[in-house]
Amino acid sequence: MYSLVKSKFIIHPDETSEIKKWIFHSMGKKWRTWKSSLKARGYDPSLIIDEIMAQQTNNDNRVNPTQFRELVTRWFTPEFQSTCAVKRSSRSKMKEPHITGTKSFARLAHELATKNNDVYPTRAEMYITTRTRKDGSIVDDKAAEVVALLKAIASDSTSTPGDLDDFTNDDYSKVKGPEKRGYVRLVGRMPAAKSNGNSSTDSQTIHQLKSVVNVMLNIIQEHIPNANLSTVLSNMNIQLELWFRAFGCHLSIEMLEICAVVVDHKEDDD
Repeated sequence: MYSLVKSKFIIHPDETSEIKKWIFHSMGKKWRTWKSSLKARGYDPSLIIDEIMAQQTNNDNRVNPTQFRELVTRWFTPEFQSTCAVKRSSRSKMKEPHITGTKSFARLAHELATKNNDVYPTRAEMYITTRTRKDGSIVDDKAAEVVALLKAIASDSTSTPGDLDDFTNDDYSKVKGPEKRGYVRLVGRMPAAKSNGNSSTDSQTIHQLKSVVNVMLNIIQEHIPNANLSTVLSNMNIQLELWFRAFGCHLSIEMLEICAVVVDHKEDDD
């Protein structure tokens, strides 16, 4: 399936792991949406499976009869019915729903930027837009409170506009709080919040990095106890710190200095 997608679209400039991940996510979402649309059109609890099959396959040649029968059969299972009931209950309790429908936030932001001299909206502006109906009303009371707070911050003459890519201290984060791990709200599917190191993979990576640092510490103590750590770190332009943080590992400056010395010492030997 991925090969089929690549044959129909040009990926520019290059295919990266992030782009491939986004494509797979988009394919999965479209597949779920397609199955959902089939259920919305064809599911009727008063009919039997053969009757639903006949209605759908006769009217849409895109539907594979064998696969559709498996899907319809699953709709009637107790497990599926129970899951649907739970999801309906959860949706009824949802607060601050957006009104954009199937349009993605990334697409909406692009449309707004096109109307505003290519200036992209802030997350606060996106929230207000996606929670305001065409008649000007807000979707619910909770969203109305958030909108009021966002507008109050925007109208404050003492506040200064921040970087659009800074999701840690913009107006939206001041009202709604920091992002959860692996997700950034109101900007589409691609961006992700910096990892807090809670996943098993991150934890394993951090453990391995700390083990390396401990080994380096032993080397330093044994061979170069009088090294000028600050000077070495300055000469390295703190690239090592950025490397560690890219893995979500926030080490102390002392640890980073130790690592810097070891790398510098090794380069001298080479």
